[in-house]
Amino acid sequence: MQGYTLYEAINLAKYWAKRSYERRLFIILGDRDIDDIFKALIEIRNEKNIIVSDRDEIRGGHNDQHFLYIGHKDTKKLLGMTFDNAIIDLIEFPDVISLSRVIGSIRGGGLIFLLLPLTYLNSSKYVERLQPIGVSEKPRDLLRRRLLIRAMNSDGISLYS
Repeated sequence: MQGYTLYEAINLAKYWAKRSYERRLFIILGDRDIDDIFKALIEIRNEKNIIVSDRDEIRGGHNDQHFLYIGHKDTKKLLGMTFDNAIIDLIEFPDVISLSRVIGSIRGGGLIFLLLPLTYLNSSKYVERLQPIGVSEKPRDLLRRRLLIRAMNSDGISLYS
């Protein structure tokens, strides 16, 4: 959605998602726009929102009555549940298991916000988990890069940096 602020794009996407009963995906590079996401989701009444994050700063300062907070390790509890919107924080590590569980729990007409870093190579958690012992080269950033390339060529996906 070119030419729209993130807040305007969220409201417009929600309207069209509900009309077509399709989910819409927003990919946010970095987490500087997180307050706009919270603001827009709070204004949408009577919807169940979920936030999947292991970072405390995502939870801080936001109204808890509108959101269910859960860590990546606890996403198995979501199986069989349904939500209207989701914020999935993958800033520190690309946890594809929790990503697939959360996306599967969002009903048609819902919005999914995927928080990605500009690069994973600065994340110590990413390097620790993916770098083999005895190898000095840092792991490549292929998953994030492929996801962004696919997103730019797909309808129904908005990318904000």
